[in-house]
Amino acid sequence: MVLFCTTIAKAQDTVRYFNKTYWADTMNLLTPIGVATNNGYYLIGNCISISQTSVFVMKIDLAGNQEWWVNVDVKGNEDIPSLQLGVQAIISKDSCLVFTYTKRVFGNGLLRDIYLVKMRLDGTIIWNRQQVGYGEEQALQVIETNDGGFALFGFQYYENDTTKYYLVKTDTEGVEQWHQTYVLDEHSVGLSIQQTADHGYIMGGYGYSNITDYDTYIVKTDSAGTIQWETNFGESHNDCGGIVNLLANNQYLITACNYLDNNFDRYMRLTKLNNAGQIIWDSTYTNALGYATPQAPLIFLPDSSFVALVFYQATNNPSNLLVRFDLQGNIIWQHSTHSNPEQQKHTQKTYALPRWWVLLWQATSIQVRHKRLFG
Repeated sequence: MVLFCTTIAKAQDTVRYFNKTYWADTMNLLTPIGVATNNGYYLIGNCISISQTSVFVMKIDLAGNQEWWVNVDVKGNEDIPSLQLGVQAIISKDSCLVFTYTKRVFGNGLLRDIYLVKMRLDGTIIWNRQQVGYGEEQALQVIETNDGGFALFGFQYYENDTTKYYLVKTDTEGVEQWHQTYVLDEHSVGLSIQQTADHGYIMGGYGYSNITDYDTYIVKTDSAGTIQWETNFGESHNDCGGIVNLLANNQYLITACNYLDNNFDRYMRLTKLNNAGQIIWDSTYTNALGYATPQAPLIFLPDSSFVALVFYQATNNPSNLLVRFDLQGNIIWQHSTHSNPEQQKHTQKTYALPRWWVLLWQATSIQVRHKRLFG
């Protein structure tokens, strides 16, 4: 597994980086996600051997040196699906690592429950809470809520019912307070959640429409998870799910992608919504060399411009683009960021730290690369 870390700051044109590989004896390290802090990185993922899969946390310093490793959970193969997205982990307001993963419930066929873990930054586990569900549940994002609790968002599949958005609200100790499900016409998978100024939630992902196939699907709720409004948009072909970003004046910027034809050409899409879910502006960005789609939440800069990290494919060599937009969706500049053009890789998460951005992505042995790009 390759994890490529990049920091980007504003100064003169200078590049510095580190590039290291980590191994775990005869085991494969898969899909690590990363959380950046001012004194290093926390890498979370799966470690797979012949007979078992574990969830691990590894701490490395700013130079890429391993400081410690903790196995959080260990089960048989296929009992713990791979972690997928960088937003499955956060640093809480009380400076703890909080992350989520999914594990099969033994004796219940393919049923899977969500687990929420809180860990001190020295690797000590404070608690690991099972969120008991009714079918197969998976959380693809965790956020800390205004009351100090947490919201877990993803999807649920139950018996012969369709897949639905799944939202779980917990207290400060990770104990469930309530849960809700949401669905477009059919199959709906939740990818992204933010808490809004009114203490409600706005959620994004994709859902199946009986009219336009798969669309970006956005749901706004109150603080108890009751729907206030919902909307979907896309082209006549299948479209990718939406990542929600909060703007001023209770407005929202949604990053998604469109398939504009039957050739599976995929293009990045940005949509700005007002506080009632109505479209203010909508832009699709095409490129004759390949396709681009957002992989991480946007980073907003003091001048109200924002930076998106996108996955781009040209002549079968996928890489990542760092693209800066103004608040009307016009491109200011774009830079390609990659380590090896022969390796496929995609961005897991972006972080805003003082004076720079940190970009974490993974491809295939664990390799960590840290690059500072000024300009």
